[in-house]
Amino acid sequence: MELTKRVFNLRSLVKDRIIVDQLSRAVLSIPPNIAEGNGRNTIKEKVQFYKTARGSLFECIPILQLIAELNLISEVEHINNYTTPSFFIFILLLNNLQVAKGR
Repeated sequence: MELTKRVFNLRSLVKDRIIVDQLSRAVLSIPPNIAEGNGRNTIKEKVQFYKTARGSLFECIPILQLIAELNLISEVEHINNYTTPSFFIFILLLNNLQVAKGR
């Protein structure tokens, strides 16, 4: 959720609407997919939603890198600090679920 809040604070600072809209869509889909995965009964269903959330997180990274490379805002450095721990959480979560599933 923290990443989502921080990206939304960036919306007023980055003037390129295409970049902001794409980043907003990607970051907004992360928490609902995690929540929906938590509400599922089977490990297979949980993994599906967690992978979708992880994919959205992966989608945010190149957009944030582009914002940084274009010097659109310096806040991106701080946002990248939030994405790295999120990757590790997804990796551990998915690995644990797949082991439990018998993969």
